[in-house]
Amino acid sequence: LDFDQRHKLAANVDVRWGMNKGPEFLGRNLLENGGLNIVMTAGSGFPYTPTYTHNEVSLASTSSQPSGSINSNYGPWSFQIDAKINKTVPFYGLDLNLYVWVMNLLNRKNAITYYSSTGNPETSGWLVTPNGEEFVDSYGEEGKNKYIEKEKNPNIFSIPRLVRFGILISF
Repeated sequence: LDFDQRHKLAANVDVRWGMNKGPEFLGRNLLENGGLNIVMTAGSGFPYTPTYTHNEVSLASTSSQPSGSINSNYGPWSFQIDAKINKTVPFYGLDLNLYVWVMNLLNRKNAITYYSSTGNPETSGWLVTPNGEEFVDSYGEEGKNKYIEKEKNPNIFSIPRLVRFGILISF
């Protein structure tokens, strides 16, 4: 089963401060009526079927030939930390909850897919094969650079660091 993730870990730390509570800075409790939430997740890689090295990224791509048993290899682990800090302030009879939410705080490149010939999200390994070298001989450095650029598919990785600012209004 190619969705069989063997290990999945999660931890959630949530700290809240009430009225006149929280860390003090210049005589003020900056996080009074606020909080900090940190979510850490980690997971082992998903299984995939290894294949012989082939051109996986160009339009001339052919179907792959398995080099091992079905789902016998596993991709890389993923790890992510998300953090959200918020504070509620009164405003003309309303409560405004101001927050900053940072997803993927460490800006880690978590692969969600990878090249089946290498198990690596960065390269298919095709350019160092005889066919790849023939391609480079035919198309030169420009062709090689275009192929390498095509290998750098941003959809292979989950989100980069993402910062959201927001306001929740309660009445």
